[in-house]
Amino acid sequence: MKPFPSPNHYCFKEISRSSIVIVALILTILFSFSVCEKAKVSKEIYPFVKEGMWGFADKDKNIVISCKYFRTYPFDETTGLALVVHYDKLGFINKKGEEVVPLIYDVEPLYQFGFSEGLSAVKKGDKWGFIDTLGNVVIPFEFDFAWNFTNGFASVLQKEKWGFINKKGKFVVEPIYDSETLITYYTFEEGLSRVSKDLKYGFIDTNGNVVIDFIYDYALGFSEGLCAVEFDGKFGFIDKTGKMVIEPQFDEASYFNGNRAYIRQGEKFGFIDNAGKIVIPIEFEDVRNFSEGFAAVRKNGKWGFIDVSGQFVIEPKYDYVENFSENLAVVKLNEKWGFIGKNGEFLIPLKYDNAWSFSNGLAWVKRGDDWFYIDYNGQEFIEK
Repeated sequence: MKPFPSPNHYCFKEISRSSIVIVALILTILFSFSVCEKAKVSKEIYPFVKEGMWGFADKDKNIVISCKYFRTYPFDETTGLALVVHYDKLGFINKKGEEVVPLIYDVEPLYQFGFSEGLSAVKKGDKWGFIDTLGNVVIPFEFDFAWNFTNGFASVLQKEKWGFINKKGKFVVEPIYDSETLITYYTFEEGLSRVSKDLKYGFIDTNGNVVIDFIYDYALGFSEGLCAVEFDGKFGFIDKTGKMVIEPQFDEASYFNGNRAYIRQGEKFGFIDNAGKIVIPIEFEDVRNFSEGFAAVRKNGKWGFIDVSGQFVIEPKYDYVENFSENLAVVKLNEKWGFIGKNGEFLIPLKYDNAWSFSNGLAWVKRGDDWFYIDYNGQEFIEK
């Protein structure tokens, strides 16, 4: 099983197996993180591991910030800060190694966000609040949980109910919604946010008005003007007025990307366009959404990649793959992981024990007991 990825490294994402929710982001969905904004990572210094401790080094692996932390994450060029963790506390440092935000905030497994839209959700004791890039507390610690800001809003938990605040910490949508709203990486995407109430899903606008009633058993978020919803055990698609434009007929459905959304009927997967037409036959054992023009699919127990016409561009021969990200895809074969390009050739050989996709020029990989970063050239930022 993969560990949870790093802040500002992956975005939470949902895989619409009806019983599974991922971080974009897991995978691009369950770590850049949160419904996070994608940070621009520094290409000057990199998280570096030496003798099991983390610091930062330059491209030539000269250490520029001493390896004294339990974990470090890439510098965000937007803020000039990097998240660092030591023992059970986290903070943020600048490129001089100065603690701009002291390491006083609690590590919450899986939820170290980093900054998004100028603020970061942090935990202190049993409450969550928000700090700015100078370390000032700008929204008090009064929430039971908080996600980072996206599209100008943050979803927060108070007394087991979810609502939405603005950057002044004021509720724009009162906390009246159920815990099923926990994964809110679709927060006001295309102007609407899914919420749940009494085990049903609906949608609200940025003023908190219910614009699509709570009649669905499940819902994703809007993408390319449409949203997959479950009604009476079948999935269809609605538009932003709530009109059912593709009738519920699928056992599973995903979001649209490039006028393609995967669907499942029985045990097999295929793809439809936004008119509901099956454009790639329902013949695969598993699939992922399209990314960078390709979709990962599994056939006869092996993974490969197809183009938007459904033709194999990389034959199914791998035990596991992730979607293409920054023109590389992580693949697994015979218990080893590496990276291929879009022509199917290995750019980084199968030599790792685990690996995550590239984001902002870096990928997180594992060899033995060690996790560390590599760049596009396979340069390893670790010294044993």
